[in-house]
Amino acid sequence: MAHLPEGTIAAASRCMGQCSSGPTVRIAADETWYCRLYAEDVETIIDQHLLGGEPVTEKLNSRLHRTFYG
Repeated sequence: MAHLPEGTIAAASRCMGQCSSGPTVRIAADETWYCRLYAEDVETIIDQHLLGGEPVTEKLNSRLHRTFYG
């Protein structure tokens, strides 16, 4: 299992207005929103986005990230 990068905080929250999109993660530093997540998606998000700097496009919330979806 990947570990969060140093200085990263994971915190639970109440509904962020995207509850209809299933389990949601918001990366506050760059306002990236992921939706319809499964437990196995967490490691991919940590490795690819937090450590690698590249968003996991297939898990982005299409309503909030229209640039990736035309």
